[in-house]
Amino acid sequence: MTVALEFSFLSGRVHGTPWTASHNEGAVEFPPSPWRLLRSLIATWHDRAWDLEEATVRSLIERLATVYPTYAVPPFASAHVRHYLPESAHLEGVSTKTAKVIDAFAAVDSETPLIVEYDVDLSEAEHEALERLVVLLPYLGRAESLVSGRVVHTGGERTNYRRVTPGYGQLTDAPIRLLSPRQDVGVDWGGLTAIPWKVRQRGALLPPGSEVVSYQSEPPLLWDKSMVELQLHSAPTTMMSWAIRSKGKVPLTDAVAYCDAFRSAILKAIEKDAVRKAGGQIVGNYVPPRVLSGKDGLTPSTDQHSHAHFLPIPTDDGRFVEGVMLWVPGGLESYLAEVVGSVRRFFVRLEQVREVSVFLQSRDGGVRTHWIPKPATVWHTLTPFAPGRHPRRTASVQEWVESEVRRELKLRSLPDPLSVTVETGSAWGIHPLDFRRYRNSERLSSARRSFHVSLEFADGVQGPLALGALSHFGLGYFTASGSA
Repeated sequence: MTVALEFSFLSGRVHGTPWTASHNEGAVEFPPSPWRLLRSLIATWHDRAWDLEEATVRSLIERLATVYPTYAVPPFASAHVRHYLPESAHLEGVSTKTAKVIDAFAAVDSETPLIVEYDVDLSEAEHEALERLVVLLPYLGRAESLVSGRVVHTGGERTNYRRVTPGYGQLTDAPIRLLSPRQDVGVDWGGLTAIPWKVRQRGALLPPGSEVVSYQSEPPLLWDKSMVELQLHSAPTTMMSWAIRSKGKVPLTDAVAYCDAFRSAILKAIEKDAVRKAGGQIVGNYVPPRVLSGKDGLTPSTDQHSHAHFLPIPTDDGRFVEGVMLWVPGGLESYLAEVVGSVRRFFVRLEQVREVSVFLQSRDGGVRTHWIPKPATVWHTLTPFAPGRHPRRTASVQEWVESEVRRELKLRSLPDPLSVTVETGSAWGIHPLDFRRYRNSERLSSARRSFHVSLEFADGVQGPLALGALSHFGLGYFTASGSA
């Protein structure tokens, strides 16, 4: 009869160092070894279910120790964080060295449980004891690995799982090595409950009564790969967002200056990465990726609307900027997204040079959920719209702006609006002339004429919506005001 244990990791992380590895090696024991499982059940008995009969618990553990369990492992990804801790000689105000500690873990879906199956017959009392111990088990691995466990009749067939079974065959290039009780001897209770550092103190590599068993698995899923490998296989990134911090608040009226400076910092980071990969030197003129620069070589590309847009994320009152959004309709390859995400600061020159720190918040999302673009029928300019062409002498301002808006929408394959209205007032209480309307490399004389505009569509239009001159630098950015 098969007894299946189901464990859901509530925090979405599995922390556990293999017995044969150092904690700073970055290794993670997943699935948890048979030895760890049995030790966890014994610890739960002593700490939370001491009223269970000792004979029943001992009999249960001995029966489970006679077989090697099999696993149904859910998708996971290996990851880690690094902590730099002060050494023991640290004193306040004294510069000392720090010790690096690696906290490795397996990232899993908290709603996708791990299944552990034992092919063993249990008595009714043993089965009841096992059910109680599994339910009371608080964590599996380190204390951060919070679990919710239960006993099920069978693991069954699971979609997107992989089977991990004892033995070394053709399924895996390298075996999964897990610590387990030895099958040729009875349970060594002293070894099973031994404290790890005391085992090491006696000069033993493994605790008494244990052995390392090779397990084989079905072909690994994409989630099993390292985070770097996973990103190489991921879909292109279309949106990234950052929070920004600077001395004083960043006015929305200066959005173009900040977005332009941030773009320059990203292009510089891409160039440095290319130089590094080329061994420190690039022969000839460096050409940045078209998806970020909007240029084929040194000339503007024919498609001017699929490359990167740098857009401001406003505060709730719409007067200041709290973040920057990178929107790439054509998609940004994973290796470029990694370099872009590594930028930590940039400098912008206004009345004086200001340093701005940026903190990556998300990919394919916004800092504040209500600023994530959704389909809408009515749109208003957050930053004013600047027509890309000069007006005809006979055209009024309304006719000129309306024709330019419709032309811009057509170039982006967006539907023709029911109405285009040039607002006479000020959006958010800010007049269009108060906005910076020229790039950092230009002079004030290059400032574009701009207007606040409202659009209405018959059906919902999916954002982001940025139109007109300097729309890739935060000008002509629309916000939705009517749900589809």
